[in-house]
Amino acid sequence: IKELEIDYEKLIEAREEKGLSQSDVARELGIDRRRVWQYEKGVGLTLENFTKLMFFYEKPIEFFIKDNWYE
Repeated sequence: IKELEIDYEKLIEAREEKGLSQSDVARELGIDRRRVWQYEKGVGLTLENFTKLMFFYEKPIEFFIKDNWYE
């Protein structure tokens, strides 16, 4: 089994499905808007913050995992 890879585009998709801006997400999570932008680009996203986003967006982990992880 390969290492799981996050599909960072799915962070954008989940945010947009909720009709939120990066500023909205930052305000809700108590972080800087630039940090949300970085996360969506795959920069500096920790497991802790990924988990917060996953629950905030109300999406299962499978939603964010690249499709080829099981190859």
